This record gives sequence, structure tokens and C-alpha cells, in this order.
Amino acid sequence: MDITSKPPISAEDFIIAWQSAVSTKEVCEKTGLSLNRVRTRAREFRVKGVPLKEMPRPQRGQDWKHLADVARTNQPKKETT
Repeated sequence: MDITSKPPISAEDFIIAWQSAVSTKEVCEKTGLSLNRVRTRAREFRVKGVPLKEMPRPQRGQDWKHLADVARTNQPKKETT
């Protein structure tokens, strides 16, 4: 094992981290696991009957109207000569 890598997290510690977190990102921070590994592990636990809570999904897409307003508001000033 590489000296710089963290030891594997136990199933119990993973469950505690998951159930006490408000996002999958927080679980990553608590466990040192990648986002992909956290999601995969949670899915595996659920398949095996562990009732992990649902995490809110990150918002997909953009609010294009809002972004257009931001762009209009922050247009560079036209130089007058």
C-alpha cells in the first residue's frame, strides 16, 4: 500500500458518513473516496438492502435567462471617441 493513501473505510464508517452528510460531495470529503466510488458504494449497499437516505441531486442545466441577464448587465462599456 502506498504510504500516502488512506486506509480503506469500513462499511460502518461509510454508512455513518453517508447518513450524516448533506451531499455526496460531503461524503467524499469525510471518506477520502472519489465521487464515483461514493455513488457506486451507496448503490451497492442499497442493492444489498441497506436503507441509505437519498441525497439531493445536483441541479442539471443552467438558468439561461438568468445567465443572459448577467451577461447583459456586465457588458463592457463602449468607448466613445
